[in-house]
Amino acid sequence: MAGDQLKKLVFPSLGWAEELCRRANKDKYLREIGKGFSETITIIINDRDNKRRALKFIIEDGKCMGVYYNERLDEIPRDSDLILEADIDTWLKIIRFETTPTKALFTRKLRIVKGSRLMIFSRPLAHYQILYLASKISEGI
Repeated sequence: MAGDQLKKLVFPSLGWAEELCRRANKDKYLREIGKGFSETITIIINDRDNKRRALKFIIEDGKCMGVYYNERLDEIPRDSDLILEADIDTWLKIIRFETTPTKALFTRKLRIVKGSRLMIFSRPLAHYQILYLASKISEGI
């Protein structure tokens, strides 16, 4: 993806999520540590203007098989294995490595809507690598 196109990718958006999916699938390290991991993960973003958005990632055997974006979320979807919710500022801090998901959970800035802490903490290296890839898309936001 050209530099100008990359600058247009803003979190949260479908383009941003598709780029994360593309980078995750190209990452050899993530493919290796993600083997056997299959889950549908939805993150809910509460914007500053009280609008709720959702990004859903479909993971099969460590590969991102698809992503969906809902810009106007009226109710929380229940069709994911893991659903996490936070305000936009918390998500941006996580993506920028200004905080960790663990700290956000313990300070109640990140909420588990569906699933468990075990699901989040079961693959720390994979989650770290995904955040690393997300941070590279999101530099400058």
